[in-house]
Amino acid sequence: MASIERTVYPRFTRAPSVKELREIYTPTPTDVAFVATKARGPAQKFALMILLKVYQRLHYFPDPQSIPGALISHIRAVMNLPNDLVPDISPATLYRYYGVLREHLELNSQGKHARHVAAQAMHAAAQVMENPADLINAAIETLLVAHCELPAFSTLDRIAWRIRRLVNRGIYQRVFARIAEAEQQALSRLLEPDESSPFTTLDRIKDAPKSATLTHLDEWLNRLSWLQSWGTTERFVEGVRSSKITRLAQEARSLYPSDLLDFSAPRRLTLLACLLSQATVSTKDEIIQMFLKRMSKLTEKAKQELLRLREEERAITEHLIEVFADVVQASTDAQDPTDRGMHIREVLDREGGEMSLLEQCEQVSAHHGDRYQPFLKKFYGSHRKALFRVIKTLDLRSTTSDQTLVDAMNFIMANEHNPKQYLEATLDLSFTNKKWQRTILLVKHKGKSWFRRQHLETCVFSSLSDELKTGDICCLGSEQFADYRNQLLPWSECEPKVAAYCHQLGLPATAEGLVLHLRTWLTEIAAEVDRTRPGNQELMINEKGEPSLKKLKAKAQPAGLLELEEALHAKIPERHLLDVVVRIERLTGFGRHLGPLSGNEPKADDAWEKVLSLAWSYQYLTAKLSLQNTFKFTHHNLKLSGTAICVPFSREHITKIIAHLCS
Repeated sequence: MASIERTVYPRFTRAPSVKELREIYTPTPTDVAFVATKARGPAQKFALMILLKVYQRLHYFPDPQSIPGALISHIRAVMNLPNDLVPDISPATLYRYYGVLREHLELNSQGKHARHVAAQAMHAAAQVMENPADLINAAIETLLVAHCELPAFSTLDRIAWRIRRLVNRGIYQRVFARIAEAEQQALSRLLEPDESSPFTTLDRIKDAPKSATLTHLDEWLNRLSWLQSWGTTERFVEGVRSSKITRLAQEARSLYPSDLLDFSAPRRLTLLACLLSQATVSTKDEIIQMFLKRMSKLTEKAKQELLRLREEERAITEHLIEVFADVVQASTDAQDPTDRGMHIREVLDREGGEMSLLEQCEQVSAHHGDRYQPFLKKFYGSHRKALFRVIKTLDLRSTTSDQTLVDAMNFIMANEHNPKQYLEATLDLSFTNKKWQRTILLVKHKGKSWFRRQHLETCVFSSLSDELKTGDICCLGSEQFADYRNQLLPWSECEPKVAAYCHQLGLPATAEGLVLHLRTWLTEIAAEVDRTRPGNQELMINEKGEPSLKKLKAKAQPAGLLELEEALHAKIPERHLLDVVVRIERLTGFGRHLGPLSGNEPKADDAWEKVLSLAWSYQYLTAKLSLQNTFKFTHHNLKLSGTAICVPFSREHITKIIAHLCS
């Protein structure tokens, strides 16, 4: 059975607060008027009011014995009834009152109709959802909109399991029909152990991502090539929603090969196809994340190098001035142009050569222009091969009409093995800023421009990193870095909703009206700033018109603060962090978002303790060490701790927990 705590099925609070009683269960004048016309004696009115307020909260009629005493006492006090008055809730009275309330609230109480509405809602939700709790939540929302009385939770649970089984069976059959016989055999070999090790190919697919080192980046590029060698699996799962593929892949990842062999062929091969598809997608995401981290590391090293060279700049500058003086002196002493060139060449060779001196000039120029870009080249050499593999392996595309960065990537890939240090400037550099352009471009004789090849490559990779973060560059087949335009509604669907949306936001629905509204609003804001500016001592505006805030002065430390802190430390006992987690879970119930992948109630007797220990150890200790010390788990139980007892922590679960704690 699905866990009711993981659904929005309405239930009574174990200990309702005063605020909850006042805001939810206090009768309104309309409620009082209705009860006065439908019940006669005080006990009958009392009973009808209780049933009315309970239904308004739960949207179904619970067992009268389960109604909290605090709720009954609150309604009794609001209605100014005697403390010893007992509500008349006999079976005959209940039957009549249920009919009266259904008529008053305009409810559809036919059980067959409610089950049909719930089944339709669950069938639509099951196309994108897998967890029975999510299907039940979708059905509850639809039932409330349709003014249907909620069925019992067990009824919704049975419908959810039946609908999910029906939808999944259809998906299994559709995917299975698309897999040829040879491909079925290839997928089945994923579950067979390797000849040289006890592990299966399935275990290799389940490998977790590693730190963003060059070695690991190279390994994951090889992993992507290996996954793609299995052929495209997108055609197997075509028509299946991405969220459904992710959930089925998560189920396959949590199972042993022996568990998968117990399934029917359609289900087993569908899970493997979804796992392969999702593994390819997640591998691309991880490669891009590693690429971004390596570029961030290179940029940080270049900035540190700039800071270091600022300290050495004086010596470099003095050396360059001495070289320049020697060049001028050699030119002055020379008798003819031939001797002049020979003497200048001797000076340059003596001081390290042209390239060394040019590099020193770049360093000094970069310092004065506050440019770290020239120093990326110093650390780029060890990364060059891996970075080129990234852009050649991934299908990177622009999400805007600006294709200059894509053209630049194609340009450097075409010249990857070109030994020349300078390339003819035939490329548009509008994708980058002025500092990068100054670093890349070199104007030689006759005014012809050239690119410094290494600087151009580092610029392209740096710009690619920035645009992947902003979404201006996408990766085909990725999830985190996919084309965001695919998630947008077409304009044909948006246009009819524009007027209502603008009305809801209080904005004009026409372009001219919106421009006028924004202009008026900004003018009013500017006038308000001008009016309050003289009295605002913290706001400063410099000569360029740039606003800034002064740093607030620290307040003086109150007298006796240290004594208060010492007294609090003495009074407050020391608590173990695990005790704090237990207390927070008792108060907020965040543990309901964690549980078996099936959505069922955990079968283990100590599942609650294991969930909390896993939540604590996830942040503060390694799960294996913590759980071994606390519960004496075996290796087999440790592997199951994240699957049979608790869903592995993911962004989705952490988001749900945070949202639950905030609410």
